[in-house]
Amino acid sequence: MKAYILDMDGTLIDSMGLWVQNDKIFLAKRGIAIPDDYDAFVAKTIPLTPIESARHIIQHFNLNEKPKDVMEEYNAMALEAYSNTIPLKPGVIEFLQNLRKQNAKMAIATSAPMVLCMAVLQNNKIVDLFDAICASEEVGVGKSSPDIFLLAAKRLEETPKNCVVYDDSLIAIQTAKSIGMTTFGVYDEHNKNEWEQIKQVADFAITSFTL
Repeated sequence: MKAYILDMDGTLIDSMGLWVQNDKIFLAKRGIAIPDDYDAFVAKTIPLTPIESARHIIQHFNLNEKPKDVMEEYNAMALEAYSNTIPLKPGVIEFLQNLRKQNAKMAIATSAPMVLCMAVLQNNKIVDLFDAICASEEVGVGKSSPDIFLLAAKRLEETPKNCVVYDDSLIAIQTAKSIGMTTFGVYDEHNKNEWEQIKQVADFAITSFTL
């Protein structure tokens, strides 16, 4: 039986719109408008760890701020929504329950902070479906490195070749595939500009978890 490693934001949960909103709020506080290259900015941010993302924001917008402070400001903005309102994508609960019925091993591998990950999984009552929950902050690098996928495989006690990864990020799919994992690209509105590339790189691609 293969093991399943699943991304969270943009894959299992419909959360990317919240981060766009939070970017607008964060930048507006500093008198900065959403830039023309915003989509490219977001694409680079998605696979990063929280602290890497904060550094990217500071560098991109030339801010004189500390990464830890920026990270904590974003986390604070997101926590209420992750604890109460962020929903699962259509078909996700049925998909996960079906895997559980098959006694498949399942892990979360997310770039989001662990505090947000646990909040949204608990609110949607799916945390107990997973055998392991891994956040990139644990390994100190984002999904351009295989470390988080290798951590998830280790916690599931499986080799990479026996793992199936579901992710909406092109970089994450490329990384997982490079270590022999089977990859499923997952469509999300935020990755539409990369979707054709994702379909070419991933072993499989889905636009929804609904049948």
